[in-house]
Amino acid sequence: MFILNSTIGFFWTVGSVGQPEKVGNMVFRLPLMGGLLVLFYSLFSDIKETSWILIF
Repeated sequence: MFILNSTIGFFWTVGSVGQPEKVGNMVFRLPLMGGLLVLFYSLFSDIKETSWILIF
């Protein structure tokens, strides 16, 4: 999961090199996207437990 997040961050950074106004958005959004990835990963890995089904 960390490798995937780092890869996305790398390509996102490369794509933002020529566009300084988007670097701020990238820095703000990347931790948010990483948090969503971790959230979905933990959700799908625990989907077999009935507690997740009851919560959602």
